[in-house]
Amino acid sequence: SGDASVADDNPVVRIGSYYSGGELTALELANYHNDANSDVKFRMTSYAGTNSDFEIVHNSFGHTAFRTNQPNTDTVEQFRIALSSVVVNEGSADVDFRVEGEDDVNLICTNAADDVVGIGVAPVSSLGKLQVSVGNSTQHALTLISTDSANDDCPTLDFNRQADVADGRYIGEIIFSGYADGTTTRTEYARIRSQMNDDTAGTLDGTIVFLAQKGTSNAELEHLRVGAGSVTVNETGTSIDFRVEADVGDSLFR
Repeated sequence: SGDASVADDNPVVRIGSYYSGGELTALELANYHNDANSDVKFRMTSYAGTNSDFEIVHNSFGHTAFRTNQPNTDTVEQFRIALSSVVVNEGSADVDFRVEGEDDVNLICTNAADDVVGIGVAPVSSLGKLQVSVGNSTQHALTLISTDSANDDCPTLDFNRQADVADGRYIGEIIFSGYADGTTTRTEYARIRSQMNDDTAGTLDGTIVFLAQKGTSNAELEHLRVGAGSVTVNETGTSIDFRVEADVGDSLFR
């Protein structure tokens, strides 16, 4: 027991037992009606100028929800546990989710307002759906691992454009970007693109294209194009040299 008028760690109510060797049901809240919405609710309320609530609600259909009701806002369901799922932010409110590591405060982090996810970083809307950062480290940002010893094409990174696009459209792209000298502006330096030339069954053709920026005009030059029936160097027809080295010289073919 404790003194309800004194702010200390002593509880006002304590339910205890010295029962050993089994599971003790110390407190049970039950609703014995068998109709829909016969829920059971546990509520904690603070009246310290805010009138905020925290509730645990067990629904008659089997899920348990953890929700808050802060001043001047609606009730927000932060967490839901059901038989076949665990859901964070079931009500689709502006509620962020964050997991900390020992040294990383944003080991996994969501920004609900922008619908983006970060690993190792608090994500922002301008940088894509999933953002991965290793910070000031040489640690790999992504490692794909397969323990399958029976196949030759594992692990696999799949760029899958699930749409019926016209012939000639690009269906995947890798962009390499960084900061220009003396700026904090994102600048693209190179790309690798995949192009669908023909999507007709029996005559499928695809191409992979390597491009790089050149000069102050930031012109994007196509250095190499590898297709189903050809390999082309300098497709854009600009001032790009081509050279093949050997072990006895740097100009075996030039």
